[in-house]
Amino acid sequence: MKNSFDFGRTKVLVVDDQRAFQITLKGMLTNLGITDCHFVESSEAAIRTCRSSSFDIVLADYNLGHGKNGRQLLESLRDQKLLSANAIFFIVSGENARGVVLGAIEREPDDYLIKPFSLRQLAARLERAHNKHMELGHIYTALHAGDIEKAIESCKQLIKAGSRYSSLCVKLLSDLYRRIGKLDSSEAILRQALKARDTIWARVSLGHTLNLTDRSNEVVDLVAPVLKQSPLMVEAKDCLAEAYWNIDEGEKALKILRNAAEMSPYMEERQSRLAMVAREQDEFLIAQEAYKQIFDLSQRAQEKNTEHLCNYIRSTVEAALRTDNPLAARRLETEASNALMRARQDSQFKGFDFQNYEDLVNANKWAHKGELLKAKKLYYKATEHYDNQTPDSELPSDFISESLSTVSMIGELDEAQRLLSMAEQLDSNNPFLKSAIYQQQDETTGLEARHSTFQMHNRNGMEAYDSGDFHRAIEEFELALQLAPTNTGAALNLIQTLLKSLSESKRLNIQQLKHCKELFKYVDGVRLPAQHVGRRKELWQQCQQIERTKRH
Repeated sequence: MKNSFDFGRTKVLVVDDQRAFQITLKGMLTNLGITDCHFVESSEAAIRTCRSSSFDIVLADYNLGHGKNGRQLLESLRDQKLLSANAIFFIVSGENARGVVLGAIEREPDDYLIKPFSLRQLAARLERAHNKHMELGHIYTALHAGDIEKAIESCKQLIKAGSRYSSLCVKLLSDLYRRIGKLDSSEAILRQALKARDTIWARVSLGHTLNLTDRSNEVVDLVAPVLKQSPLMVEAKDCLAEAYWNIDEGEKALKILRNAAEMSPYMEERQSRLAMVAREQDEFLIAQEAYKQIFDLSQRAQEKNTEHLCNYIRSTVEAALRTDNPLAARRLETEASNALMRARQDSQFKGFDFQNYEDLVNANKWAHKGELLKAKKLYYKATEHYDNQTPDSELPSDFISESLSTVSMIGELDEAQRLLSMAEQLDSNNPFLKSAIYQQQDETTGLEARHSTFQMHNRNGMEAYDSGDFHRAIEEFELALQLAPTNTGAALNLIQTLLKSLSESKRLNIQQLKHCKELFKYVDGVRLPAQHVGRRKELWQQCQQIERTKRH
């Protein structure tokens, strides 16, 4: 078998956990003249091997048992720059399910070979990939080095020279222009390509560019016909969904994204987008399913991502709280509980503070259900360890979303502002944290507006108290507590005012006394600022004294 590819000078890594296939593939490679072959059985072993050696060809099975699959291995090797610029990477698999194949192809390996295959097929595919790398080598080398400008120049030269890969170079060039913000250049080259020949890839690429230029209405007209012609083109669905989202057609965006995720469910970016759009459309069960899929995908990672775990738990609890079906709510809460229990037993999550995180999740649930006092006590219990003001006791970033949501609902506004400041400094792309920050930054209902109004009523109450107008003072402190239901300072102010009113009244007002005792619950069993500890004790003694005196 004659080939322009000199197989005898190549170094090959085979990643497959089936000994029988390793033997079969070794025979094929030997027949091609390849003698420098290395075999490993897992993605982790492949990564270690690629750290110490460079390979011309990597043939990785899709299903590798425990650990990363072939698609995730490709991602890791690229992220860690463990593949040389011109290395050939094939995913080899017995899987031909549409979702698996599409998910693998979307990561753009050099090829996807379905078992069984012949020596002739393997040789032809390898030679085709080799020829492509030879032609586009300067582009790949520049991209590997992070030199975008050089990659752009190489694309232009190949297009000008009439390369057989000119169409691919045009697509790469438009993508690179988008990456560096030259949207006009990206649009121009794609318009020119479409003028020469109306192709699907050029329409979709142009759609991506126009979505970034506030012209998503044009994208709908441009890309929607593509799906009639090629209904399985998932990238077109992503592009069209983005366009619908940009023009406030959320329902259409959700429908298309959901369909895309069903067709190709193994892309974390797509599932994240689906979850975000679903939450915005109040479709919390859809969002929960997407976050569960992201978490499941992350389970094969060598180092587990606690953010994926927490987002799965958050979305499950959120769906439970938002459903009107009690049975569904219980099922979802049980699912969240079981997921946390399983994660506790996973050594990869070692070091994560599960107990306090679970307490924060439950505090947030109680706050949503209106059990504000329970929420407050549980919140301060969960965060007590992180209140020592030392570097090693800083509240973990994974805890901030639940914490900020909880303290906002219970009305601990000073604490909420502290947490909001922490959240803003994180510069995180986590959708739950971004949503929590956005809600607290709202000009009319956010923290600053609530805190300002709260302070006004609290200040008015103190002024009324000082002037002896206890009736008005009580009204003002009650208004303050409506904005901050469990605020310790406002609760103590109202208690003090009620006690003053009771002490000056000739007869015991049973309702006022009862209300006073209920307010003490807001300051019992929680950490109090130093200035409030003595005050609470003194006011409780006054309350007992007034009750004894007035009842007799």
